[in-house]
Amino acid sequence: MHNGLVIEVEPGRFEDMVAEALDGLPPELGRLMRNVAVTVEHNPGPRGLLGLYEGIPLTSRTSQYAGVLPDRITIYRQAICAICRTEAEVADQVRRTVIHEIAHHFGIDDDRLRELGWLSTARWLPLTPERHMYRKAVSPLDSRSRWRLAMRFTKLGHSCVRLEKDGTVLVIDPGSFSDAPAALDGAAAVLVTHEHPDHLDADAIRAALSSDPDMTLWANQSICAQFPEFGDRVHEVQHGDALEVAGFDVHVYGVDHALIHQDIPLVINTGFLVDGELFHPGDSFTIPEDPVTTLLVPISAPWLKAGEMIDYFRAVAPVRGYAIHDAILNDNGLGLFTRMLSIAAAPTGVPVARLEPGTTLDL
Repeated sequence: MHNGLVIEVEPGRFEDMVAEALDGLPPELGRLMRNVAVTVEHNPGPRGLLGLYEGIPLTSRTSQYAGVLPDRITIYRQAICAICRTEAEVADQVRRTVIHEIAHHFGIDDDRLRELGWLSTARWLPLTPERHMYRKAVSPLDSRSRWRLAMRFTKLGHSCVRLEKDGTVLVIDPGSFSDAPAALDGAAAVLVTHEHPDHLDADAIRAALSSDPDMTLWANQSICAQFPEFGDRVHEVQHGDALEVAGFDVHVYGVDHALIHQDIPLVINTGFLVDGELFHPGDSFTIPEDPVTTLLVPISAPWLKAGEMIDYFRAVAPVRGYAIHDAILNDNGLGLFTRMLSIAAAPTGVPVARLEPGTTLDL
């Protein structure tokens, strides 16, 4: 859309431009990037900024770098569109902004970027021959994207999390130990791992389904049987399923809840791997067949010992981990089991953390 002065690029098309800019990076450069997430902000950003890098540059990381949240690169759609007149100008400004912020990840400051011609206050500058050469040098070899824009992850109470991508919200395990009605507000779909009330607030889910005729529920047979009045908006899942849920790719893993005691019957438990990025195991030690980047790690439960949690984390071997299933712990317990989580990650040094409820990250 064009109003004669600036162009308005739709969010989906703008995100494609950012992905194309990332695909344009030389493969050897992309392989050097570590623990960094790239996201697009569609709302107005800080005044005067087209992009923002937040984190610890690679050149400043020492042998003590561990347990650190990912660096974050944010690209501001409205700010870039406001200084451009055509879609081609937007695409080129996106490319230059992405390169600019990635340079900060590599420890290159603004003075050096200005010397290289990558930092300018001009509203619009045509590409210099040097930039044309750079564009040719980094053009992708094929049309398949090597990059995926960040998925926004919010840790809520206990085992409940919200995931957001392209303006769509997916909620996992809104239970009675979390504020389930707030978690479900605005959600397009909800996934539930098993029927225990700390993971399934049936009243809250029923109310959300009643108030939003487009919301869907995805869960195992025992849970779906509790919501017959919602017909084909309730979807039964089982181990091995590969699904598209509200625009998210979801793979289902696992069959049983972890054993509490032989006198307590097992219930069905299904873990969810979302977009090949984040795995929520529910109450289980299920190890997905696919690699896991972000593992949500239960840290305290009647069915769990610290040693089992440590072994489970190491068996999955994620790139990072965040604690869940933590509402039954007081401050002393949270401190103790957060240290246990650090022990789980010690052999590889991957970042792990226990996030306060309400904390939002880009994965």
